[in-house]
Amino acid sequence: MTEKPSFRLYRPGDFPALVTMVTALYQEDPPGEAMNAAKVMRTVTMLSRAPERGRIVIFDINNEVAGYAIVIHCWSNEFSGDIHLLDEMYIMPHKRNLGIGTAFLQHLLGQIDESVKGLLVEVTPDNHRALRFYESLGFTAATNRHLFIPLPLH
Repeated sequence: MTEKPSFRLYRPGDFPALVTMVTALYQEDPPGEAMNAAKVMRTVTMLSRAPERGRIVIFDINNEVAGYAIVIHCWSNEFSGDIHLLDEMYIMPHKRNLGIGTAFLQHLLGQIDESVKGLLVEVTPDNHRALRFYESLGFTAATNRHLFIPLPLH
């Protein structure tokens, strides 16, 4: 990597760039749910009010926003500790293949204390590039399969 990334917590002035990146993620790797600025604002508001639930991290290179991640914290009875979910991670296309994702995960793992029992990532089934990336860093398929039902039921 020629340029060294830095990682910092989201600041309110990051909102336009965050919305742009979230929208790009959902266009490049559509999970099925529509995304918009109002949803992003709800996430920003929730994590600002309750930082114990997670955080938004902005990736910078030379004072230019290069990407973001949303990390959510939750308790696992099975593992008897916190699990961190890397809910989203996105790197701007012109900043990919520079080692930013790897550097971020190393940064994240370096900040996690012993109460955290694991890091979970989600990859859409057709995103083979992301799957290979996470596998190259030691992630493996979980034993259990995640199922989801949107609420409220109609």
